Amino acid sequence: EVKGEKVFVLRFLQCRNPHLVDVPFFAKYSASATWFDDLKPAFGEKEFFFEEEKLPGKGDRGSTFLWE
Repeated sequence: EVKGEKVFVLRFLQCRNPHLVDVPFFAKYSASATWFDDLKPAFGEKEFFFEEEKLPGKGDRGSTFLWE
């Protein structure tokens, strides 16, 4: 619990942007979430901090990723 809200504390182990690796972030606790995209940001935020970067493929279901 953080600030009176039950949350998951998360961090990326790998990421296209290496500056995002190991940076903790919070998602609202959900007993029914089974996938990462089932989670919602905690503390009333509209999106997670990394979504502001408009990462490749965001919102584009037809996109393909170039794996390095």
